[in-house]
Amino acid sequence: MGRFFSATEMQYIPLILAVVFTGHLVSSGGSVENDKFVLQFNCIGSSGNQQLCNSYLHCLNAIEYQYKKPYYECLHQVKPKGGVGSCSNTKELYESTEKRNELNGCYVSLTRQPDGSDWTTIPGLNGFKDCVSNVGAQCLQDKLKVV
Repeated sequence: MGRFFSATEMQYIPLILAVVFTGHLVSSGGSVENDKFVLQFNCIGSSGNQQLCNSYLHCLNAIEYQYKKPYYECLHQVKPKGGVGSCSNTKELYESTEKRNELNGCYVSLTRQPDGSDWTTIPGLNGFKDCVSNVGAQCLQDKLKVV
């Protein structure tokens, strides 16, 4: 039988998540902004909440034209079953966390700036980044309510 956390133990969950997230940042070598995006992207994609997923898909419209080409190239390269997909108890956006991470890695690679910075520093992607941040914050907040 499963064990539930006590109220005292629950207060430490945000601290534990922060430590794990910080450890991931150090080990990944990625930018803080991209790692924040990946956390939110994976929350949305695995949420099972079609409304959140639709909101993310709407965010794709905020990507300026010249930055959509690398997205579609990466989508073609990653080839998630069912394309972008949908969200339910049995389905995730882009099929899985692994495919979402692969898609992000491809996009980071194709949009790497001459100074070495990633896509999160490109002004033409601020609308997309801000939109996903809003949807992702809602997703993370919803997940904390479940815990």
